[in-house]
Amino acid sequence: MTPRLTNAFARALHHVRRHGRAAARWTRRALLATSAFLVLLLAAFIYIVVAGIDLDAGFLRARLAADMGAAMGREVRFEGPAILTLSARPKLRVGGLEIADPGGFGSGTLARLGEARLALDLWQLLGKRLRVDELSGSDVKLRLVRSTDGAVSWALALGASDPA
Repeated sequence: MTPRLTNAFARALHHVRRHGRAAARWTRRALLATSAFLVLLLAAFIYIVVAGIDLDAGFLRARLAADMGAAMGREVRFEGPAILTLSARPKLRVGGLEIADPGGFGSGTLARLGEARLALDLWQLLGKRLRVDELSGSDVKLRLVRSTDGAVSWALALGASDPA
């Protein structure tokens, strides 16, 4: 082999080794960055599941009122702010829940809650369906009326309560 070929070969071999090491460094850095991103994503997911994160849920107010009204056979209105807590047990807090009387009982309002808290079914919510597992509230005002014919204002379409 001539010295020129040997020098050219040595330069080519050096170039490959140098850039091969750079490619290996770049690959290690890319893997490290991807791993760090996945760890942060997992940490964020765990935080949301355990602690929950609050979101403005004003967009759900009308649908929730319509769905609850249809289930109860009454007009339902939400008048205050709505906050959805995303977690393993999602919750919705809505200000100013009002449930109307069925009619023929006077004032037109069966129940009024200053704040309603609804525990939602996670799997139904993921399927874009709304199922309320629990309803609680504060500043609750009920107007329970029994008419002269024995009809009660609190008998809902989903099942009449036994008058007590």
